Amino acid sequence: MAKMSYKESDRDVIGAINTYVPVFYMAAVEGKPSLIAFPDEGSKRYYVNCLKGALSGLAIQLMAYSVTNNRAYIVIASWDQAPVSFLNYLEAVNGLYNQYYAENFINCGSAFKEEIRHKRIKDAAEAIQAVAIVHSQPAVAGLCAGFTDYEFTSYNEFSGGGLSTLVPLYQVMGREEVINRYLAAHSFIQGLPQGFMPAEKQDKFDVEFENCLANFGYFGREAVPKEVLAKVIIDLNEKSGYNFDFITDSVIRQRKFVIQKSTGPVHVARTKDQLKYELLVMVVAEMCVRLKCTYDGALARLGAAGDATLQKDVIIYINNKLGYGYRYLMELLGFAYPNPVFFRDLVRYMCEIKGYSKVAVFEKLSVIDKALIF
Repeated sequence: MAKMSYKESDRDVIGAINTYVPVFYMAAVEGKPSLIAFPDEGSKRYYVNCLKGALSGLAIQLMAYSVTNNRAYIVIASWDQAPVSFLNYLEAVNGLYNQYYAENFINCGSAFKEEIRHKRIKDAAEAIQAVAIVHSQPAVAGLCAGFTDYEFTSYNEFSGGGLSTLVPLYQVMGREEVINRYLAAHSFIQGLPQGFMPAEKQDKFDVEFENCLANFGYFGREAVPKEVLAKVIIDLNEKSGYNFDFITDSVIRQRKFVIQKSTGPVHVARTKDQLKYELLVMVVAEMCVRLKCTYDGALARLGAAGDATLQKDVIIYINNKLGYGYRYLMELLGFAYPNPVFFRDLVRYMCEIKGYSKVAVFEKLSVIDKALIF
């Protein structure tokens, strides 16, 4: 294990000081379930700056922190025996961050749940364990492999110049013992204490999905238009090789979708299979138009199966969206032209299922070839 040195800050602490022996707390703030509280590196970095900016004037010192995608964990030493000082501190931090979040992502009042989870720590030995637990959470969440390879944690700060400090522990048990216990506590990744809050487990797919949503300007999982979700599916398939069923099953599981319409977000009752089919139509169409895939090529890349109904729905979707005529659509999707049998089946489908008249179908598809008209 690498040898480490530790800073010994004697920063003055002011505020409601009512004890000479520090009291230790572990606390966590959590984003609302429908949001991603820290959707990118800039937001995580800004929250760390908020932790620093709000420290002044309070009878506390920050001993450890880590910021994941939807939570921030901290360990605090307080010279206020009541939790008032450190709760006021976190409320001030969250207030600063909420202004940033509203200006840069979504103006939703607060990015966080109202409750701040916190636990008073029994003694200095348990506080050292709490520091290691806080430093472990990015790895527990699947954001990194160990302690050293993650930016938004205080693990690497104790060599000097950082925001956090172990000095309050030195006061209680001595510097050498603190360092020895610290190194031992950081010899393995630790989960959260039982009953504190559920572990923030995120597998590789969850992280990639949230990052992809953020790339398209969506920082929550609700009110995502199907068109955007289709693009996210394509990107995840292109970059990471996930197949269509895996992506959609992972995204749709235990989730109510809000499908956006022109009049605003409207809750739409859809079964999982219905939503998956609608997304498949949009994804295949988008891949044919944007990525120049054939219909069969798109399905092969997605690992998905299609049928004659899907072929027709893809054609109708592209026609409605871009106005392409029948001949161009057949060439775009890699289908044989003129294929009168397929054309007649398409006309019948559009008339009987979609409610068009034959004349309207011919006009929409720009069909003037008499060999196709029956």
